[in-house]
Amino acid sequence: MSATAADASGLPRRSVCVRLCDGFFFPVGDYSGSSDDEAHTATCAGLCPGAPTRLYVMPSSSERIEDAVSARDKRPYTALPVAFRHTTKRDDTCACRAQEASVRDSVSLLKDFTLRRGDRVMTEKGFR
Repeated sequence: MSATAADASGLPRRSVCVRLCDGFFFPVGDYSGSSDDEAHTATCAGLCPGAPTRLYVMPSSSERIEDAVSARDKRPYTALPVAFRHTTKRDDTCACRAQEASVRDSVSLLKDFTLRRGDRVMTEKGFR
């Protein structure tokens, strides 16, 4: 683990995907540094194709979204005009995907940053 991946606790930082229409957020994965930006951003967008999103990074010493900063411009989550809006107001136009869309339709295995050379993936035609 690199020095940028963890603080003195030895725990990694974590990336979270934030919907820019209502501030709702969900985890993406362990975050080692800016080299993870492209893959984590693609995963974020793939998991929530029906809404604009942005990748945020939480320090390893915190589980609070208030401590997360944008991977792109380092602005805090709390600076978003829509921060925490999902906790007080329901917006039916702000959803990650249409009801008829499936996870399989929205996330490409080719963009899965957890896959490594030699991994096998089950497809409709068998293992690949």
